[in-house]
Amino acid sequence: MIDAEISHTIARLAKLAILLVVLYGAVHRLRSNYTAPAILIIALCGVGVVIVDFDGDKLNTPSEIQHDTSIFASDSDSDGISDGYEVNTLHTDPANGDTDSDKISDFDEVNKYKTNPLSENSDGDLYGDYQEIFEFGTDPNSRTVSKIIVKTSPVNGDIFIDGEFQGNGQISIELKPGTYKVQYGNVNNYHSPQSQLVTLKFGQQMNIVGDYESYSPSKLAISSAVSDMSGVSPAVYSYYVNNKKKLFQVTIANKGESSAENVILSTRIEGGDWISSSINGISPNKVSKIGVTPSIPEELFEKAGKESTKNLYLKLEYSSSGTKQPFVESTIPLKVYGKNALPLADTSRLASSDAGISSKSFYSYYIDPHDSNVRSIAANATKGTDDDLEKAKLIFDALGQHGVYYVSDPHDPLGTGIDYIQTPSETLSLKGGDCDDLAVLYASALESVGVNTALIHIPCHVFVAFKVDGIWNLIETTMIKAPESTDDDEVSYFDQATSSGYDTYTENANSALIVMTEEAWEQGITS
Repeated sequence: MIDAEISHTIARLAKLAILLVVLYGAVHRLRSNYTAPAILIIALCGVGVVIVDFDGDKLNTPSEIQHDTSIFASDSDSDGISDGYEVNTLHTDPANGDTDSDKISDFDEVNKYKTNPLSENSDGDLYGDYQEIFEFGTDPNSRTVSKIIVKTSPVNGDIFIDGEFQGNGQISIELKPGTYKVQYGNVNNYHSPQSQLVTLKFGQQMNIVGDYESYSPSKLAISSAVSDMSGVSPAVYSYYVNNKKKLFQVTIANKGESSAENVILSTRIEGGDWISSSINGISPNKVSKIGVTPSIPEELFEKAGKESTKNLYLKLEYSSSGTKQPFVESTIPLKVYGKNALPLADTSRLASSDAGISSKSFYSYYIDPHDSNVRSIAANATKGTDDDLEKAKLIFDALGQHGVYYVSDPHDPLGTGIDYIQTPSETLSLKGGDCDDLAVLYASALESVGVNTALIHIPCHVFVAFKVDGIWNLIETTMIKAPESTDDDEVSYFDQATSSGYDTYTENANSALIVMTEEAWEQGITS
């Protein structure tokens, strides 16, 4: 028997030779001036040779050429099925004994296993014909199903297989044998079923029920939001912020039957930003307190006038048994004092609760060495001198020359409970102020050129001390006045003011309270 590969090669060469003979004969006869009928006869003879079925497989020569099969062998791929039957009936590849490449010959698929020789998976299940016949021993023409059916009860929950969402309420999914993780999504007011690891065997149908357990969720409410302060003033607010103290204590009650988790309380004052605080959880029928200090922009104090009322918004977010609950909102009114207001009751409360701080310390909040108008006057007045005592005198005179003078306070802070202190720029602009206004202005100017200061408080009055060469000097700032010109020189009131300061302190030594500016700033009382 001739080797199949050699036979195939000979067949291809024979096809080519026949075609060349036919073409050569036709051309030769045309050139020899044969008559038209003779040429036609010759051509028909050539065509006859071409369409001959040499091997009797019901494929003529052109078809053999098209399918790359042998013209001398009826079964080119030696699979037991003739080339013509493969092409015309089975539509398989006559030159390939395993058309679908499933490791089963076309002959066995057609005659032995009755499977589709054009598909490696005749029944369209998850397993190929070869795998079913030789590994599992199942029928390759009947679907072999490994299936997981999952149903949630009594509610429709999301179902996940190996972390991928498959459906809601009930799913039926075909899978290959193996181990899979079944998980369930959250449903409000229900405990989710525990995740499960399941092992699916070949041909097995596994039914799983995910039972959701109902519960009464936690139910949070904002019971109260309390502050020790009558409202929010700039000086007091700066103290709270700089010392990381909490302005409000918000009480939250859990009125439900389950614990509340991941509790977040957010607060925002009208015109400000949201600030959030959190606690881990609140047990059923318990209360918890969260301290908060809302973010208050400086312009809110600027626009408040003497005082105004703003809304403080509170928003409560939490989860119960892993399920996020609807948030709770509340709004409370909050008094906002203007930039000049100093509520005396609030400063007294802070002084009584915080050791080392005095209610008078809050006046130092208004001492501002960075005020551009103050810095300009102080710098121009002290140009050319490094002597601190000389600086104090020159600034005193410069403020007098600017037109600043003492004006009795039209407000009675003891009667209203609120003192109003002008900013240094306001006092310069108005060219006047009461004792605390002038003391703040003068101290701001001295601090701007590096001279340390203190405010000396006695009943119903305040004046200034400044340090020169380690020694404190006292000065009555209500005596600021422009120097008087004489024929020979200008007479400054600086010496009289310092003398008066000493006298005032001596007379009130037992009741005087000295507040070092730098110490007050270090305590967080600073703008």
